[in-house]
This record gives sequence, structure tokens and C-alpha cells, in this order.
Amino acid sequence: MTILCIGEALVDLIATDPGPLADATSFTTVPGGAPTNVALAVSALGGAASLAACLGSDELGDLLIGVLTESDVDTTRVQRTHHPTTVVRVTPQRGTPEFSVERGADRFLDAEIDLTDVALV
Repeated sequence: MTILCIGEALVDLIATDPGPLADATSFTTVPGGAPTNVALAVSALGGAASLAACLGSDELGDLLIGVLTESDVDTTRVQRTHHPTTVVRVTPQRGTPEFSVERGADRFLDAEIDLTDVALV
């Protein structure tokens, strides 16, 4: 049984500098987007997961494909576009974290998705 996760795939850039997000100069990259996180969690728990999302044909998109593939998440339904991969910059400061979103490829997921061999969406 394969669980298909549909929606945004993005890169979270977590600031490693203390202070406001606007002053951050160093970041750690982490896969992000709820469907991406669910697919990674399902796979980590030993389940079969597939992700339907849209990534940019860029370095960050390649990074996400690599992480998903290494984690045994099926990426055959991941679409690629010339738009940049969506990025969320985050500062993990005390209190409420600051976020800055640069929307990109995640907005261009084609609704026509092959559901062959999918048990749960």
C-alpha cells in the first residue's frame, strides 16, 4: 500500500545566526512543506510513500529530490518547472519565530496526477 502525499514541497532555510531574520547570514537547509514531511515520516516508519509536488529545475529542487530518494520516497509524481523552488526562511528565536516565504514552483503543480498503484491519498 502506497500513501500519496500531494501538495507543497519546499526548502526551509533555518537561520543559524542569533537575532532578527533580516540580519541572518547563515542558514541550514531542511526539507519542508507538510506533504513532504508526511511522506518522509511515512517512509521513516517503514511505509511506502509517494510525493506529488512541483519543484524548480534548480539546485534546491535537486537537493529535495536527493533527500526524498535517499529516504525511499517515490518521486515519480514530482513535477519540475522553470520557476524556482519555494523557499521559507525561518529564524528560531525565542517567542514567535520570524518567517519569510518566497513562493515559487509549489504553485504550479499540475492537477493531473497518476493514481496508479496508490492506496491512500
